[in-house]
Amino acid sequence: MHAVLWYVFLGSRGGETRMRIIDLLRKHPRNAHQLKKEMDVDYSTIRHSLRVLEKNRIVMAVGDAYGAMYRFTPEFEGVLEDYDLLLDAQKEKKVSKPKWEKLLKQRKGA
Repeated sequence: MHAVLWYVFLGSRGGETRMRIIDLLRKHPRNAHQLKKEMDVDYSTIRHSLRVLEKNRIVMAVGDAYGAMYRFTPEFEGVLEDYDLLLDAQKEKKVSKPKWEKLLKQRKGA
């Protein structure tokens, strides 16, 4: 899952939008329309980002197709601390994938 986190949030276009979605979903589940309104982003951008997050097992849709609420998968909830570590490292400065992997190993060894 660590390679997925790197790719989805830092290694591909749209990572910033996906990070904003994660921040909102942390508070409570939302549907695509709610995310669009809160983020003031085009609906198609939200839908695309949600598809990427679903494909990579980060979020899952619950409920009817149109009004489906999105929430974290159990798999992503299990690596949420690693996601936070990635965000913290990214805020300090651009972090390379090898540097992030080293931070993960240090944290797990501590």
